[in-house]
Amino acid sequence: MSVQTLESVLFAALVLAAITDLRSQRIPNWLSLPLAAVGLVVHSFAVGGEGIAFAAAGLAAGFALLIPFYALGGMGAGDVKLLAAVGAWVGAKQVGIVFLATAALGGVYALGLWLVPAVATSGVRSTCKSVATGARSLVLTGDVRSVLPDGTQAGAPKLCYAVCIGAATFLTQTAIGIAVLRGLGFGI
Repeated sequence: MSVQTLESVLFAALVLAAITDLRSQRIPNWLSLPLAAVGLVVHSFAVGGEGIAFAAAGLAAGFALLIPFYALGGMGAGDVKLLAAVGAWVGAKQVGIVFLATAALGGVYALGLWLVPAVATSGVRSTCKSVATGARSLVLTGDVRSVLPDGTQAGAPKLCYAVCIGAATFLTQTAIGIAVLRGLGFGI
């Protein structure tokens, strides 16, 4: 099996994970767990014992990077399992890079989910004033609730992290994605 075929399997699974996360805000086990298993098996057949160690270390690293956020209620278990599965495919070092790119994309995504409705409802000037007041309050009190927009807890759209994991994996693991990042000035 060619490397391109294997990459296609990984990216098809990540697209499916993003779609299911967007539709149901869940990443099903029937997707993440076989994806992790196939990553382990592929590396095991390709390189033997070293390959399984590489994939297992990546799986463990992917899991370890997101489990604290799950434990704090910041994301679902499906997100943790999906990054662990990506780790089984790309290894521990690369899953760390995927994690950092995922966090950056997640920050942009979350900011968009927060700002777009606020600007549409209140206007740019009011939103900027509210952000400045909240930021000042955050610095003075350390209370993160001061920067959350009204209604954040109830009815606000939720971040579908599989979208960020998939996009980050694509950007950091493919020649096309790496070229895009280099074009944006990132030294990858």
